[in-house]
Amino acid sequence: MRFFDAAVCLSLSAQIHGTNKEIRETAKRCLPTLQKADRILINRIAKSNTPLEDVKTLVKTLLNDIVSVKASTLSLA
Repeated sequence: MRFFDAAVCLSLSAQIHGTNKEIRETAKRCLPTLQKADRILINRIAKSNTPLEDVKTLVKTLLNDIVSVKASTLSLA
């Protein structure tokens, strides 16, 4: 599993269940399938007191990163 896949799983869990408990459980299920370098942030979410807020921040950050990567790719063309 890639980091982006885990982020999608967490965002779906937040959207469907909307509880800290379910997001923690989803993060814990994703951890063993991630590469070591990608586990750090997902592990922080799994151990967080407010994983729902952390996932919302993660999704916003990822969207901003994706938009900026596409914008920089377009400007090189």
